[in-house]
Amino acid sequence: MFNAKMISKIKAVTDRLNSLNTRRSSLGLNVIMSQGANSKGNKPRLQPTSLMDGAVEYVGRASEKQEMLELLKSNNSDGVCVLSIVGMGGMGKTTLAQLVYNDPSIKESFDHKSWVCVSDDFDAVNITKTILRSLDADSRDENDLNLLQVKLKEKLSGKRYLLVLDDIWNESYSDWTILRAPFGAGTKIIVTTRLEKVSSNVDSMKAFYLDKLSHHDCLSIFAQLSLKARSFDGHPQFKEIGENIVRRCNGLPLAAKAIGSLLRTVTDHSEWEKVYESEIWDLLEDPCGLIPALR
Repeated sequence: MFNAKMISKIKAVTDRLNSLNTRRSSLGLNVIMSQGANSKGNKPRLQPTSLMDGAVEYVGRASEKQEMLELLKSNNSDGVCVLSIVGMGGMGKTTLAQLVYNDPSIKESFDHKSWVCVSDDFDAVNITKTILRSLDADSRDENDLNLLQVKLKEKLSGKRYLLVLDDIWNESYSDWTILRAPFGAGTKIIVTTRLEKVSSNVDSMKAFYLDKLSHHDCLSIFAQLSLKARSFDGHPQFKEIGENIVRRCNGLPLAAKAIGSLLRTVTDHSEWEKVYESEIWDLLEDPCGLIPALR
């Protein structure tokens, strides 16, 4: 009796799954891989690196950059000095960190520097290994956190060191203290995060809360990506519709960059109008923080 009932239930579940699969195919829906890439076409999102696009003029964060540089180059801390950059997704936290990290004066002020994109996988072993490899490409690929941290502490002894930990989500204070253990006087750390609690956990000397960019700055970003120009002066036919699209980006630099990139090869004015009139703009931000402009 039990087997007969289970067979009936399994058949019902199988029929339901087959029905859903058929509907998925008919609607043209694709499988989205949440972790890694298992097959061609299912690629994970590339993480930002420390390098910047030399063809783009970065605008809108000059005052924050200058203040961060002054704090990083000052000798006002006997221990680890942490600066955090806090803001919602698309506000330009990583870009500001890149601007500071690549400033010529940083090279003069520090003996070594490292960049690690942490994201949602806060693994102290992997983060420490990445830092060590940036300091010594021939370092052994250890998996023992104690050995890694002892070696890292020896490498940094007496050195001026800058570390960027980009995109931290982990809210555990104990995890942070473990990761921070090898660092001492002479180490400055920049943390970027969306979460105010993370900024509090890392004991920031100062937190930089990023606000939206001005319409003028967003327009400059949009023009550079969409028209490969600093402004719309040479493209008056797109000026009005371009300004309207940028207003919908609502001061978010990543939105201006994303939509500008989308229109980079589009020379048909009606296609620009379709972007501006799209109903996607009116959708609410999803639970994962994806804003309509990026969608």
